[in-house]
Order: sequence, then C-alpha cells, then structure tokens
Amino acid sequence: MIISSAEFKKKILNKEIVSIDGKLKFTSTHSVVNEVKPEKAKKKKPICPVTGIEFDSMGEIYIYWWLLELRDNGFVESIELQPEPFILSSSVYRDIEINGKSKKEFIIHGHHYTADFKVKWTPKTLEYGFVNEFYSKIKRKQNELFCVDLVSYLEAKPDGLDLKKTIDANNMVRLFSNKQKEVFDKFNVLVELVYHNNLFHKTFLPERYISQDKGRDKRSIKYNYKILKDLM
Repeated sequence: MIISSAEFKKKILNKEIVSIDGKLKFTSTHSVVNEVKPEKAKKKKPICPVTGIEFDSMGEIYIYWWLLELRDNGFVESIELQPEPFILSSSVYRDIEINGKSKKEFIIHGHHYTADFKVKWTPKTLEYGFVNEFYSKIKRKQNELFCVDLVSYLEAKPDGLDLKKTIDANNMVRLFSNKQKEVFDKFNVLVELVYHNNLFHKTFLPERYISQDKGRDKRSIKYNYKILKDLM
C-alpha cells in the first residue's frame, strides 16, 4: 500500500505505525511501502517577450534588447545567437584490432565553446564610440580595435541593480574565464564578458528594459542612465 507523507505522519501520531528494533511497522496488518515521489519538473528557460526566442538566462535577453535597439538604429548589421562554436580540442580515439578487424576505440570527448552573441557592427558605430566598450584588454595598449573587421563575440551574464553584486550561479563565470583564455590562445579572439546593468550604465539603457519583464510596471533602476536617443 502506498500512502502520502501527510497520511504517514497521521498514522504515527495515532500510533498506527510504531518503531520496533529500528524498523517502522504498522500496528495493523498493513505493510510499509516506500512512498513514490513525483519527479521534479525541469526549470524552463526564459523566453524573450519581444521575439519569443528561448534564452539560457534573463541576462542574455537584456543584452539582446540592447543589441536590437542598436540594430534598429543602424549601429549593428547583424546579431547571431549561439554562433558557430570554437573547437578547443577534438575527441580522442585510438586504433585497436579486434578479431583481425581494425577499429577506433573512444578515449575522451572533445571540448568546445560557444559564445552567446556574435555581433557585426556598422561603420556608424565608430562615430559614436559604442564599440569602444569592446576593446581587448591586451590590444587596448596597442590602440587597436578589439573587434576585428567590426565583429565582436559576447558572453552575457546578469548582475545586480547596484552594479556591485554579480550573479555567478554554479561558478559559470569562473568556468567561462578558463574557456576565454583557451579561445584567445588558439584563435586570437577575445570573447568579451558583459554584465547587463554595468553595460547599460556605461552606454545606454534599452527602452524595453525600463519596463518590467512582463511589460506592465516600470522597473526600479538604482543608477543614473541615458537612453540611445540622448546620445544621438
């Protein structure tokens, strides 16, 4: 017989279930059967209310709004979501012979990294300096644009409204830092880590972000900001 947790507790209180030699037993003729627990529902990924596209986090959606506004005003030529991955290492196999036949035995999986966004800027961007937010820390000293041929790769992460608290669930920022180094070492491409509120504070706030995610009430923003029209 399967019983619920509430019913189980009730039977203990009514002394219908007792502990004998460390084992739970019914005082009646019933036998104890483990309760079947329902499976936990998988957490749904957030969906952009503007485009209906599914993202991994709300931080990505906010950066996407920022990019969309730049695109609609002629600063961005194209936005590619989850672009072609950087192959950091290939899967490893070894040649073996079984019953006189040559085969490949799998040893270890390959390793790759996929940025959140690949952005193709327009020359107009240079006139307003938005692309200056994407200078390589290494190449800045050489006064060279980070985004080669006006292309940037971005990794989007959420942060706190006070610009100081960063959200690093499951050490994802630390893991990204390792991949960022590998990509730069192998491809000479520096993927830029961007926190949405920090970016908005330095540049402009996308107008869609001023309203709450569901678009009803005004969002509480704890820093001074400008909108794109103020800069144009």
